[in-house]
Amino acid sequence: LFYLSKLFLCLSTALLSIFVSIQIALMTVTLFPIRLFLAAFMMLLAWPFAFIASVGRNEMVVEPQSLWRKYVC
Repeated sequence: LFYLSKLFLCLSTALLSIFVSIQIALMTVTLFPIRLFLAAFMMLLAWPFAFIASVGRNEMVVEPQSLWRKYVC
């Protein structure tokens, strides 16, 4: 009886390992492109805000930053 329980435990561990491997493979195929798309979307969404924050800045004129830029940076 002890050997049967040990065999069952070994088989269930191997079966669980197979299921975990399949789950990792499926999540890699499905979740990675979604995360990649969301990261690219966030970068594209942040670009207009960075552009608006830098509008009107002249690189030749050295001037102190405005108050809100001091708090943000």
